[in-house]
Amino acid sequence: ILGSSVSIPNPTDKEILQQGLNGLFEQNKLPDPTTIVPCIDDDTAHKLVVFIGELLEKAGKGSITDLISLVDLIKKFGDQIPQSVKDCLDGNKEFEALGLKYGIDNNTDSSALEKKVIAYVTLHYLTVHGWLGDLNKEWKAGKYYQTGFDAAGYGHKILGSSVSIPNLTDKEILQQALNGLFEQNKLPDPTTIVDCGDDATSHLIV
Repeated sequence: ILGSSVSIPNPTDKEILQQGLNGLFEQNKLPDPTTIVPCIDDDTAHKLVVFIGELLEKAGKGSITDLISLVDLIKKFGDQIPQSVKDCLDGNKEFEALGLKYGIDNNTDSSALEKKVIAYVTLHYLTVHGWLGDLNKEWKAGKYYQTGFDAAGYGHKILGSSVSIPNLTDKEILQQALNGLFEQNKLPDPTTIVDCGDDATSHLIV
C-alpha cells in the first residue's frame, strides 16, 4: 500500500514506520508486512520514529567508537519498549521471514552476530560511515521507504560478509576498533593500549 511510488504528506508516525518496513521487506523480495505496525501503540511509534532519527544522526556523524556504542543505545531503547508491544510481536511470522533472509533464526547466537557487525564496521569504517550518512540524509528528507530499502541492502553486505567473528577474541576486536580509530586520525596502529587490559576487562568493554 505504502510502496516507493507513494508519497504521503505529513505522514503519521505509524505511516513512517510502515514505509520504512515496506522498503526493508521489498529489498528482500518479501510482501509488505501487515502484522507489525498494528502491534505498536501511538506513543511507542512516536518514540521509535524519534529514536531512529537520532540514531541515524549520530551514526552519520560518528567516529568508529561512536558507531560501536550505538549497539548499546539500541539495546537500551529496546528495553524501554512496553511489554505489551513485545508480546504482540513475539513469534511474528513476518519478522521471522525477514530474519531468515539474513540467515538469522531463533538459534542464532546474538553475541556472535554482534561481534560480526562490530568487526565489519571496524574493518570498513569509511564505507559504513558513508552508508549511514546517506541513510541519515534520506530519513531527514522524508524518504522513509528508501531508507528502509537501502538499509536492508547494507545489512546484507555486512551479515553476508566473510569476516570470521567467533574466532576473534575480545582483545582482537578492541585492537581492530582502535586501529580504525587511529588510522582515521592518520596515526599508526596502537601497540600499547590493549595489552594494558586483562581479558575480563576487554570482555566487559566489548
